[in-house]
Amino acid sequence: MVASFPRTAEPAPAGARGALLADLATACLVVVLPVLMAFANRSSPLVLGIAAALALAAALVRSGAPALGASLGAMLRTPEAWAGFAFLVWALVTILWSVDQRSSVAAFGELIAPLAAATLLAAALPRSLPGWATPALAVSLALVTLVLAVEIHFDFPMRRLWGGRLEDYVMNRPIVTATLLFWPLAAAMRAQGRNGLALATFAVVAAGALASTSGTSKLSVLVGAAAFMMALAAPRLVKALAAPVLVLAMAVQPVFGLALSRAIPESGMSALSSAHARERVDIWITFGEVAVRRLATGTGFGSSPKLDKDPVAIEVPERHRAMLAVGHPHDALLQAWTELGLPGALISIVLLGLVGLRLARLPNQLLPERAACAVAVLAIAMESHGAWQGWWIAAVAAAVLLFPRLQPERPPGYADTLAATGPGR
Repeated sequence: MVASFPRTAEPAPAGARGALLADLATACLVVVLPVLMAFANRSSPLVLGIAAALALAAALVRSGAPALGASLGAMLRTPEAWAGFAFLVWALVTILWSVDQRSSVAAFGELIAPLAAATLLAAALPRSLPGWATPALAVSLALVTLVLAVEIHFDFPMRRLWGGRLEDYVMNRPIVTATLLFWPLAAAMRAQGRNGLALATFAVVAAGALASTSGTSKLSVLVGAAAFMMALAAPRLVKALAAPVLVLAMAVQPVFGLALSRAIPESGMSALSSAHARERVDIWITFGEVAVRRLATGTGFGSSPKLDKDPVAIEVPERHRAMLAVGHPHDALLQAWTELGLPGALISIVLLGLVGLRLARLPNQLLPERAACAVAVLAIAMESHGAWQGWWIAAVAAAVLLFPRLQPERPPGYADTLAATGPGR
């Protein structure tokens, strides 16, 4: 089956071996990663790592170590890379005062593994993926929805084969991943004039979100679609708002829960009870209290699961203290504030501001899907998962990597770093 993949769109200088390796790396991203998540919902970091190894081997065969090193070096000299490096260094330092340093080191490893794989892929993966990558990703996302529907509707017949967990929530991560990977696929389809096919694929992914028990995937679909339509209708407004909105979202986190509790009436909380709105707001208030009390240093990277054992717990008002045992604040931005303090928050603000500026510099025709994906990522991050979960970081990284590589043509002025640094250019 592997040998039947068509050759890559960019012929390998060293021949068929480099092309095959590049095709295999591509297949990992557009086929294996989304589909395998439906059966093993923590597998995306592993698949991303395998894809990175294959892409690295392909780049060495095709271009040689000097070209690969130059590509990697150019990428690591960008402002985003420097800010990211500062974030990681500070995160590592804060482990020194974590209440559970062993857990913090494990969390750091879970963060760094997909980030390292994504960095290698950004440098080594060809600038343009082969033509089969777009339809392959579309089929893969449809398969994710099909597997989800079969498993939930028929009481997990496939998972019973290997004794996997039989709860509905195990399908949440694969459909969340699909809602993010849809947007680079949609960008490629729209560039090819296949708007009807893009809409059909969106309907399939949205159906999967509706069939699942994942409120997060439904939120991702909803806000992504809204941002897409807004970017189509008013691109200048979206560009003007991108950086301020991202920066403000990070800046308000210590008081975010308190502000919501005062802004949303009790009737509103009751209406949102199925989404556990009151519990989420209480959690955000609690972790906001911790963020304010450890403003200078944070509690240490990866310390959220053990905050009820941290000395800071006694400083939190008793009515909120029980929420420290939930494991994480269900808000990645607030988790960064809590664990990394003001220094980590400021670095995060710089990173988010750079993302917003990059969106603002995009040509209008490239903006809608990227804005949709960015807003979906922000909404998911602020509502759901732990900040450092490897599957989540790998899903976001895969979407970022695919955007510039699935589109067959790019207009003049396109300045995406990931597209500009691949050795296959």
